This record gives sequence, C-alpha cells and structure tokens, in this order.
Amino acid sequence: MKKILPSGRRVQEPLLLFIYFHGGTDYQIHARDSYEPIADFLNLSPEERTVTRHDRNPDDYKTESDWHNRVQFARRDLVNLGNFDNSTDRGIWKLSNDGIFAAQLL
Repeated sequence: MKKILPSGRRVQEPLLLFIYFHGGTDYQIHARDSYEPIADFLNLSPEERTVTRHDRNPDDYKTESDWHNRVQFARRDLVNLGNFDNSTDRGIWKLSNDGIFAAQLL
C-alpha cells in the first residue's frame, strides 16, 4: 500500500521555515533547493520522493515528481496568502514581509 504524501497544508510550515533559515538575508532560495530538505524533515521515503503524478493517478499523464508538485502547490497557496513575493524570477522563491513575520511566529 502506497503511503499518501503530506497535504499541501502540511508542507507549508516546513517550506516557510526552510526559506526563513536557509534563504540568506534576502529570504529566498531556488525552488530546486527546497524539495530534498523538506522531504527529509517530513521523513519521506525514497519511493515517495520519486513517484510521479502518473504513478499515483494513471489518468494523469504527467511524469513530473508528485512530491515536487506537492511542494509547488504549497508554495502557490502561500503566495495566495501573501507569504511569498510573487515578483521574483521563475524558480526563485522569496518570502514577503508577511512571510518573514509568519515564519518568526512558528
């Protein structure tokens, strides 16, 4: 039986904290640098990290990592909440002032 990945909501706090503590003085990272440390924090197995969207849902023909997709959706939800600066270049994830404040409260 396949373990279900953490929900996007469950990924939001570790994502905020990872960028807060590892994003330098600008509180920003490249998206690709977030997937493995957050998976480590959430104790995901190697299989959970590499399963594709198609593996989980045969009707979905995308072969991207389901885990990466889950983190990207958590980031999108944080953008919608005002916790991320959405004016950065593609692939750069930066906390907004509200995001910095939210991370400090965690």
